[in-house]
Amino acid sequence: MKEAIIVDVNGLFVETTLVNDELTGVSEIIEKTIEDSEETEKVILGYQVAVQVPEGLHLPKWDFENEKWIEGLTPEEIEQRKNTPQPVRVEDRVTVVEHTSQMLEVRTQGMQDIDEYALQMQIIIDDRTQGMQEVDTYALDLIFDLQSQLDEARQEIAELRAQIQGGSPA
Repeated sequence: MKEAIIVDVNGLFVETTLVNDELTGVSEIIEKTIEDSEETEKVILGYQVAVQVPEGLHLPKWDFENEKWIEGLTPEEIEQRKNTPQPVRVEDRVTVVEHTSQMLEVRTQGMQDIDEYALQMQIIIDDRTQGMQEVDTYALDLIFDLQSQLDEARQEIAELRAQIQGGSPA
């Protein structure tokens, strides 16, 4: 797992999230709202950026045009932040470990849901496979029965020919 950044439609940092290591680039976070039965409107809520933020940015901002992280604050805003002490309330602080733990809990629950769904699908497949095997067995029994009836009919025809020609059956 690796960290990705959720940004708003303007590219400004909103929060971090965990994603698969294979995920790269930028993907839309969309909400679909149904206007009527024929059209669906796509509303972009933000973006998920799976590109590492470089060190030293005070307010990371994703530059969509150049596809890179830039500073979201002006030089004056950065200077003001440096000179103004920022009180941190303990109740507002979420450590990386707590955030990671919460994300893992959510993903674990999702994986458990997927496992349960896969098990249900396997049961359905097994039931259908068993039903198909029963149909196959029935079809083979019918084929063998028809083959036997056909053999008997051929034997009777051969006997009738022999009787008609005055000879013995083949």
